[in-house]
Amino acid sequence: NLPDEIDYIFMESTYGGQSRVLAEDPFRAFYSDLNNALAEDRIIWIPCFVLDRTQKVLNSIRIGQKRGLIPSNINIKIVSSTAKKINRIYDQNYNYKPKYVDESLSMSPEKLLENMNGPIILITPSYLDDLDFFHPVMKKMFESDQTDVLIVGYQDPRSIGGLLKTLSKNSKIKLGHENVRVASNVQYYGGIFSGHIDANGIINYLKSMKINESIVLVHGDVSSLNSLEEMIEPFFQNEIIIPENKSSLLLE
Repeated sequence: NLPDEIDYIFMESTYGGQSRVLAEDPFRAFYSDLNNALAEDRIIWIPCFVLDRTQKVLNSIRIGQKRGLIPSNINIKIVSSTAKKINRIYDQNYNYKPKYVDESLSMSPEKLLENMNGPIILITPSYLDDLDFFHPVMKKMFESDQTDVLIVGYQDPRSIGGLLKTLSKNSKIKLGHENVRVASNVQYYGGIFSGHIDANGIINYLKSMKINESIVLVHGDVSSLNSLEEMIEPFFQNEIIIPENKSSLLLE
């Protein structure tokens, strides 16, 4: 529940300088791509954060099934041990999973490669660059034109996921010590799965409570912090603070 009144608020600004413009049905393209790939017996690889993003993706698939936009019986495999532990916590509180989710396999390539036959949705952790043991699985998916890589969240531009977003098909990408040709299809879904609110969301959130003292903007690069300050300033009489690096604030 939101507080009615607070003294100070520290507000993250990751996407604070932006206002997202989403389609009326923002997940329609995601469902369409899933449906087409499943109908063609393709491998669908979704690398995503194990905390919250994995569960959001599963819930979005569940909703798509309820809407009749994707099949109700899909071979979905979760292989991250951490994601499985987090799923068990979510299981106690939310109805978020599709009807069939297979959590029996690990990230060990030996058994996983035996089960990598489409149609399948494989959900793994998002950052796999340094996990050399998993590279054989990634190589198989990259080199196959029967694989779709669906990117559902932020990827460091220097990482494999970040490079995939800008890489043209059949280009090569460095995987460990090997250059691998990427024949798979890559799709990026912008901010529809994002856990960060945009400027409009932040302004609406701040308006929902009485703020007695200062608004402190944190967790964003300099341009985001400055843009957010400019966007919220007209709506509030409060002091807006952007702390300098290694500075201290005394709250009285």
